[in-house]
Amino acid sequence: MKRSLDASTLESESKIARFTEPSGCIHGADQASTSSDRIPSSKKPILNDGVYFVAINGLKDDPQPERTISLFELINKIDPIASIHFNYCIDPGFVLSQYPRRCRSAPITLIVGENSRKLVSQACSSFTNVTVGGASIPFTYCTHHSKLSIFESEDAIHVMISTANLIEEDYGLKTQAFYYCRAIFFTGDESARPSKFQGDLLEYLERAYSKSSPSHDLVSYWISRIKQADFGHIKDRIVASVPGRYTSGLINHFGHMKLRKLLSEKFTAGELDSLKSHIGQFSSIGSLGSLPQAWLCDEFLSSLSGKKGLINPKFLKLVYPTVENVRNSLEGWSAGNSLPYSSQTNTKQPYLKNFLHEWKSENLKRTRAMPHVKSYTSLDSNNEPQWMLLTSANLSHSAWGKLEKCRTQLFCRSYELGVLLCLKDHPELTANGLTLPFDVPLSKYGTDDQPFLVDVPYAKPDSMGRMRR
Repeated sequence: MKRSLDASTLESESKIARFTEPSGCIHGADQASTSSDRIPSSKKPILNDGVYFVAINGLKDDPQPERTISLFELINKIDPIASIHFNYCIDPGFVLSQYPRRCRSAPITLIVGENSRKLVSQACSSFTNVTVGGASIPFTYCTHHSKLSIFESEDAIHVMISTANLIEEDYGLKTQAFYYCRAIFFTGDESARPSKFQGDLLEYLERAYSKSSPSHDLVSYWISRIKQADFGHIKDRIVASVPGRYTSGLINHFGHMKLRKLLSEKFTAGELDSLKSHIGQFSSIGSLGSLPQAWLCDEFLSSLSGKKGLINPKFLKLVYPTVENVRNSLEGWSAGNSLPYSSQTNTKQPYLKNFLHEWKSENLKRTRAMPHVKSYTSLDSNNEPQWMLLTSANLSHSAWGKLEKCRTQLFCRSYELGVLLCLKDHPELTANGLTLPFDVPLSKYGTDDQPFLVDVPYAKPDSMGRMRR
């Protein structure tokens, strides 16, 4: 079976994939062994399941080296014999450079939005081991924004749910993270253990790439392989969005309503009541309505709290970079190209500043690495996170869905994918807790602080002495 790589450009985030030949090795690809010998994955030093942060170029004394890794290092450990990547924007040359040389001829598939498939296919025409597929784009403002990679090794399936596009610009100087887990294939004498994580993943793939999808045949192989692997040890859950309108039994299967349902199942009513800070951190903001009660402090905040009723807006806190955060960043003003919040949208929702907090990540030494990571959490009275969602979903109706028809229907426009981790499911984290990408307590915007706006010129020189015109 032929698999694929592809590159994609998507208009709304103004990201253009640069299609390069894989001979220009990036990020350590030349370190790869040229040997064709493979070590069975069960005997290799595979990572523990959980959340990892992408390595920052030049960062010395990383505070969590055991939880920091590059994409090349991850793929080298997995030693894949086949791969599939679902993403928003991909540079195939960059992707191939992240594979050790011994794995570069293995079949690779890339799934992008159908509106980008032709461009990607043309860019990959010389890659004989690469197959390109498109995801249906049924609505305006729909994007294929999920960032999922699945690898098959000799004895296992490896799942990576990420916050990064597969382009060089997203690696090395931005705060990015991914969730990794490994599931061993069943042998003939084993029986499947029930796995809600596996069920979540299959539901996403089967709904997003159904028989009507142009990529159904490419994805169906991976669905069958996932069904043959043992995910029974994983207690984490997937929160996904798939374009569509969902009613009755499906309304709680996607978007913010899925998060609400999972939190209500994972925590008792008393435990949910004890969570007083509900935090959203993201790299883009959509049009949320002229009043906070239109969506943000109504259905969305209710879902962050795991409850049906209205929650006091004072418990909602949002993290988004200020102008000064971007100006002083590792990339300077260029970092703002990945923060596509526009002045036009900002003008329509002035109330948002009341909820905003600046980007700080001193604990991880990433304050100057602007976030492309998206994370959501709730803190207890000791400022300890009790759950964390690592996701591709920014703060928008399109990503999270919006209730319609007297709250009997949820409308999602985009493809999104994230993983929910609850502290109570991870006794091994009791000592240090869940690691958030940002510092708590949060730092509220000052009087003079403003959110960075992508379409505004800034005359003050950045960390590299440049102005943004």
